[in-house]
Order: sequence, then structure tokens, then C-alpha cells
Amino acid sequence: MIMKIFVSIAAYQDPMLIETLASAFVKAKNPENLVFCTLDQNDDQLEVKKIKFRKQIIYKHIDPSLARGPCWARRRIQELYTNEDYYL
Repeated sequence: MIMKIFVSIAAYQDPMLIETLASAFVKAKNPENLVFCTLDQNDDQLEVKKIKFRKQIIYKHIDPSLARGPCWARRRIQELYTNEDYYL
């Protein structure tokens, strides 16, 4: 039985966001079971299309000047949760 894990990442001006995603993917016992949802509040957008596991990433970007704090970002991410077995 495949158990999906929804990985919520609210990032604000994080220069290591791509490394965080890659590290979680590489270190996972079953990386194919991960669904990453990222609200990136950074000046520049990630080039998600260049990431090998891009089909497992739900990526949203907003200008950091529009950010309203971590709780607001987490709430926005929760709206994209689609009943995976676990929420991280």
C-alpha cells in the first residue's frame, strides 16, 4: 500500500529552498511517496521545471513584499492539501 506524505514548506527569502527540497527527496526511504507543497516568498521564482521530481511539487510563488507571516503562508499551503495519508 502506497502511503503519501504531504510536505508543507513555507519559505521566506530562503536561498537554500532548492537544497531543502532535494535533500528531503534524496534522504527519503520512498521518495516517490512525497508530495511537496511550497509557498515561496522570495524575490526570484525557483525553476521548478528543472527539478527531476517536479511532478511531485506544488509550487506557489509570491513577492515577499506581499507576505503576511508564517501562519498565513501555512494556511495557504493547507488549502492545497489533497488528503495524503500524512501531513508534515
